[in-house]
Amino acid sequence: FKKPEPREEPMNQIVEEIKKEDTAITIDDVVKVDIRVGTIVNCCAVEGSDKLVKSQVDFGELGMRQIFSGVRPTLTPEMLQGTQAIFIVNLKPRKMMSEESQGMMLVTKNNHNDIIPVRPVSAVPNGTKLS
Repeated sequence: FKKPEPREEPMNQIVEEIKKEDTAITIDDVVKVDIRVGTIVNCCAVEGSDKLVKSQVDFGELGMRQIFSGVRPTLTPEMLQGTQAIFIVNLKPRKMMSEESQGMMLVTKNNHNDIIPVRPVSAVPNGTKLS
C-alpha cells in the first residue's frame, strides 16, 4: 500500500480562482447599472487628445448628456454623429480634459482590434432602457 502524496494546486490556478471570486457580481449589482439607448447629435475630436471624442447625446426624457469616449482613431466624430449607441447613464460624472463626462458609451473590439460601438439592431426611442 502506497500512501498518496498530497496534491498541491499550482499557484497560478489558485490566483485565477481568487480573481474569479473577486470579479463575481450579484444580480443586485447588475440592476444598479442604468443602460440606455441614446442618439449622438453632436460629436467632435477633443483637442490635445488622440483618443477622445466629446459627444452630446440625446436620451429623450433624460435630456442631453455630454459623454467622452476613447474611440479614436478607429472611429471619427463624423462616423458617430447621428447614430444611436448604448450608454451607461448613472456613472458619477468624471473630469476628462478639464470637462465633465456624464456617462460611458459601451464598445467592443473586433479581431483587428478596431473599436465598435454597441448599438441597437434597429432604431428605438432615445432613452430606452435595456434590461
